[in-house]
Amino acid sequence: MKCGVARRGEALVAAAATAAMLASTAGATAAETGIYLGVDIGATSFDLKSAQLAGGANGALTDAGLAVVDLATGLDKTSTRPALRWGYRFSPHLAAEVAVLSLGVARWEGNGTVTDGVDDFDGQVSSELKSRGPAFSVVGSWPLGERFAVDGQAGFYYFKTTQTFSYRFGTGLDSEAGSGDRSRREAGLLVGVGGSWSLTRAAALRLSYTFFPGAAGRQDAGRIAAGFQYSLGY
Repeated sequence: MKCGVARRGEALVAAAATAAMLASTAGATAAETGIYLGVDIGATSFDLKSAQLAGGANGALTDAGLAVVDLATGLDKTSTRPALRWGYRFSPHLAAEVAVLSLGVARWEGNGTVTDGVDDFDGQVSSELKSRGPAFSVVGSWPLGERFAVDGQAGFYYFKTTQTFSYRFGTGLDSEAGSGDRSRREAGLLVGVGGSWSLTRAAALRLSYTFFPGAAGRQDAGRIAAGFQYSLGY
């Protein structure tokens, strides 16, 4: 059964394609051309399960000769981070855009007891996944009146994804602790939909949702963002 994030991604593919086709056939309207800059704040939801983040930390415990006796775990798979965008609008309906963004951090944490076969130790183990880098896209816009427009985007991302893990059990000299990390580069397609409200000829507010398949440790991520966009030269 497909997850909610994946289902939204399939719907976005169709919506982005529709917006792009509308943009290619529409005539010019009041929208402006040229360079624009944007900034937004976005909330990311990672399509992760606890086991996908716990593996590295549990492997480190095993390598240290520790076994879990009792562990209460929790998973936080939402994160909020800003992003910067630069774009060039070729026509009122077509633009190319590059964004630098972080999808934020997903965190798994366990609190409880481990044993080395002789003694028991109380403490904590945790693992984090973070993904960030540039994204490149083509944006097709369709004005609905003088101030409001809807858009669809399609492109690709190139992110660095890092997973870190650490543990500390016991206190003082009678303790066990360790940490580690692993990183990899990930590239893939992205799709999104959004809408903008023009405040002036140069300034606009924008709301968007972008789907990144396989962007977070080969797991999907979805980001909803609200931001401000300004066109230069006015």
